[in-house]
Amino acid sequence: MRLFRQRESMWRKFFGAFAVYSALSFSPLSLKAAPPLAKSVSNYVAHVLKADSLKLPAETALTRTHWFSTYYLRSGKGHHVDPLLLASMDATETAGGIYAPSDAGATGVAAFLQKTGKSLGLRIDSIVDERLDPEKAIGAQARFSRYYFKRFKEAYLALAAYNLGETKLRKLIKKHGRNWEILADYLPKETREHVIKVLSLWSIQMHYPYFRKKYNFLVLELPNYAYLREKFAYKKRVDGKSLEEIARKYKIKKGLLEFLNPAVKNSKKRISDYELFIPKKENVKDLEAHMKSFENYNWKDAAASVSMLRRVANANKRIEKKKGDFYKVRKIKFPREIKGTFRRLPYWRP
Repeated sequence: MRLFRQRESMWRKFFGAFAVYSALSFSPLSLKAAPPLAKSVSNYVAHVLKADSLKLPAETALTRTHWFSTYYLRSGKGHHVDPLLLASMDATETAGGIYAPSDAGATGVAAFLQKTGKSLGLRIDSIVDERLDPEKAIGAQARFSRYYFKRFKEAYLALAAYNLGETKLRKLIKKHGRNWEILADYLPKETREHVIKVLSLWSIQMHYPYFRKKYNFLVLELPNYAYLREKFAYKKRVDGKSLEEIARKYKIKKGLLEFLNPAVKNSKKRISDYELFIPKKENVKDLEAHMKSFENYNWKDAAASVSMLRRVANANKRIEKKKGDFYKVRKIKFPREIKGTFRRLPYWRP
């Protein structure tokens, strides 16, 4: 019980507070949704809690996103987007891994294509790819999400546009309207599932202490990546030097530099005019110890992220009932305040 209270306190500190912020001035999200979508979300949440094939990947994905909680909070607060929703999007898209390439060529924790990343101001070249830097990627994701929230008002339409593309979604809306019950039948299967999964993880995080206690849904407490970079390292602008040369100069391991600067793709090539994180001498051992916990959760292993996402997709295929009725639910009892969440999913309020 004491351990649960500690983890509940941790979750409230990093994520629980976001649920409160969502209703306050800085967040554009209020709580409302169409009943058919809310039903699909509650059904999927129930199945995640009951089916181990979905529960374990969801726990692992949310554990991974917890590394970047500071970045979600800063970006959400700065761009008026619910940080919990940003974390849920990343858990759904990449299972919280920063090296999770898709078949379409998207990569990074926010799963941006190269064209999209460049349009959002990220540096992408043969040496540096800022889609792999969690801080830069999550900041760009928040700006991108805010743009869609402004355009489409409701969160489910903004999430559909994020996955499908604005132009394609506008054509469907023009032809079939904005009602989710009708529009869902004309959306691609991947987009429908994306919207439901993101809002399901958002609902679970909103009431994490309850689900932890009642259904043993566990998100582990791991080191905060932003804290490690800002507490144990300092920024230094580099021009004309490679990571290997910097490692030799400061007598530190190259792997530690790669851990603090994931955007640098090639450690042998010289970097032109870029700001790097350099470990402080007195904190090198602490950083090395923390780096091991990240490696234990395969934060750099693209194959681990992709295989996890495939496991979820295969589980969904087994439980899908038919088109338009996405998930067959086992009966599960939610308290009244939790049930209300499914009827009050986020939407844009200017």
